[in-house]
Parts: sequence; C-alpha cells; structure tokens
Amino acid sequence: MVVISGQLRPTSALLKLALADARILSYASWKPEGQKADTIARQIGQAMGVRLSPEAAHMIADATNGDRGLMQRELEKLALYADAAPDRPRPIEQVDVEAIGAAIDVREPWTLVDALFDGHTADLAAELVGEGAAEPIPTLRAIGRRALAVARIHAAKRGGTAPRGGNPRERDAIERQARIWSPAALATGHARAMETEAAIKRPGTAGDVLSSQAMVGLARAAERRR
Repeated sequence: MVVISGQLRPTSALLKLALADARILSYASWKPEGQKADTIARQIGQAMGVRLSPEAAHMIADATNGDRGLMQRELEKLALYADAAPDRPRPIEQVDVEAIGAAIDVREPWTLVDALFDGHTADLAAELVGEGAAEPIPTLRAIGRRALAVARIHAAKRGGTAPRGGNPRERDAIERQARIWSPAALATGHARAMETEAAIKRPGTAGDVLSSQAMVGLARAAERRR
C-alpha cells in the first residue's frame, strides 16, 4: 500500500508511526525549484546530447514547473529538432525552445504577467480576451512564480547581494516590478493566485471569470502603487 500526503508536522501521528515501524518506508520528496530545477534540465538534456544554455534551461524548467517527466519529453522534442544525440551534442538556446514552443504557449504568458505586475490594467484586459487568451490555471501559476521571483529580489537586496541567473527578459522585469510590489503585496498576490486556482477547480464555480477578476484586481492594486 502506498500513502501520499502533503507536508506533515513532526508531531503528526502518521509520521511518527511511519518512522517507528521498520515495515514502513517513509520518503520525503520536494519539487526542484530555481537553479536546482535548471540544473536538472541541463543534466537530462546532456544525456540526449542537448546542451542547454542557462536561459534555455531556465525556460524549460519554468515552463514544466519542475516536473522531470515533462522536462524529459520536452527535451526529447528539442533533441529531434536539433538532430542531437549523445555522440553528436548540439547547443540549444532560448530561441530554439521558443521555435518549437516546447511546453510553452510561445507568449508564455509573459505579456500578461508583465501587464499585471506593472499595473497596466488596460493591457491586461486586452490579454484576457480574444482567441489567443491564455489558459487561466497555467497563467495563475505563472503569476505565483513571478511573485516569488520578485520576492527573491527583495530578499537578496536585504542581504546585500544581487540575485543571479534566470532569463534576462524576466530579470529586467522583476527588477522593475520590485519597485512597485512590496514583500507584503507579493505575499498577498501569491496567495490570491493560489486561492483562485483552488476555487476554479471546485464544482459549480464561475470558472474562468474568477481568474479574470483576481488578475484585474491585482493589476489595479499595482496601478495605484506606481
């Protein structure tokens, strides 16, 4: 029998039982994030002859949300695209990832996320309508990731260091957005994105309308702080 749970506190009766009983194997697993996820993407790619640039590795890791299985499949596509193999490695840049749209709506939805965090409510509204509108749940997750990225800028500056790595386009954006979003506002934005995703998944809800409402609300708050 396999039991899968969320994070358990040290005081959890289930955790205590698992640790005390020699017949039970307990295993804690964390999703790779940040530079660790980028490194995993590069390692998986190397085995296929795909040599990812730092920007390409970050794009693959970010687009697959750190899922190793998805990384594997997207890197297999890139290997075919570049005619790469272990005996004939090929360099892969961000432009190559964008060319085949690996795991990504080519817009990623960077335009929408930037409009929200920059407080450009009219631009955000334009992104939310029309044929090319991004799917709500991937977009909400992208908003959550951006909130964490901007929060890391604040943390790095408090520690007297400069954050490194990541996509150059995103680095410029988060530096700019750190001047608009305080740590408290980022915590609120991240929580709102997570809560909205959970609400959308419940039966009998307003669905996509909930995500649009949440995004416009966050953009308006950012617009007031500009």
